[in-house]
Amino acid sequence: MPARAEDSVEYIDAQGTTVTLASNQFKALTNTTGSATAIEWNSGFYVVRGNVTISSATEMTDTTGTRGLIQFSEQVVNLILCDGATLTVQDNREGSSCAMEGKELNIFAQTKEGTGRLIVKGDTAIKCMILHVYGGAATFEGSGGNGCYLNDGTGSSVTIDGGNVTFTNNSSNATICGP
Repeated sequence: MPARAEDSVEYIDAQGTTVTLASNQFKALTNTTGSATAIEWNSGFYVVRGNVTISSATEMTDTTGTRGLIQFSEQVVNLILCDGATLTVQDNREGSSCAMEGKELNIFAQTKEGTGRLIVKGDTAIKCMILHVYGGAATFEGSGGNGCYLNDGTGSSVTIDGGNVTFTNNSSNATICGP
């Protein structure tokens, strides 16, 4: 019996090839609003279908300093944006916080047209060591910190091999920066 469409997902990989993942090879993201604790992502694939919002409360109980709303420290996270889907990550905390923080984030589109979107907003939108965008539309908007902060000057990189990427910052700080 063939797999049902919701049991699998296709995406365009870094080489431009269509790859199919079975449902046990990825986690489908769901709405999480007003989170008072950081959300941990492990290495692996995460899929956005439909409109998904992940947002923080104005204060989070398990964070210190700049710890991100979504954490993937020492992890390699692969995010698949399905066509027509939007993932909005909104960090509502004041001060030097960040919406997403981790080691490596790879963003893929479901098809070559790549109409899925990622919108990340926070004092610093994303703080990571490696950011690869292979498809879809990604917007990283810093409100007081930076649009994108690279954790480590050695080996840090932003690579855009497809899709549309926008980095903005609504303060006098750098849009993309590192130590």
